[in-house]
Amino acid sequence: VEYETTSKTTAFSQEKHEAESSSSSVLHHRYYLPREYDREAILTYWSHRPITVVSRLATILSEFLPLVVHYTRDFHIAPLVTDTSIINKEELQRNHAVRLRESLTKLGPAFVKLGQQLSIRPDLLPAVVLKELQQLCDSVKPIEDKIAFSTIVNELGNIILSD
Repeated sequence: VEYETTSKTTAFSQEKHEAESSSSSVLHHRYYLPREYDREAILTYWSHRPITVVSRLATILSEFLPLVVHYTRDFHIAPLVTDTSIINKEELQRNHAVRLRESLTKLGPAFVKLGQQLSIRPDLLPAVVLKELQQLCDSVKPIEDKIAFSTIVNELGNIILSD
């Protein structure tokens, strides 16, 4: 009988520990991004941050929407209403490419990487645009050390960084 009680107590303790662990795991995924890819944990994390998600989407749209509007105006609407012989298509492409590169840089590393990938795709973009986007491979402005160290400390907690 004593063995049976001990085994029930042990089973109860184990179930309690598992429940606490899973609860802790859910809370952990709610407050911290996982270090390994876990679709559910990532969805949990971002589903508790709708303002951050909407804010980021607004930032992305505020960068890309003007580019799309200007591109549409310059390459699809303007040729219909003006003489195409006076439009310098290559100069327009260069101007749009500069704005695209600047927008990708402003949006951060993931978008810089997208621009780098596009810069090697002559099947998708004209040479003028490729040349501009190749600057993302060669000369992206680095972030300040102070910002990098601050981000590392915020992400990893209070650790001592040595030079």
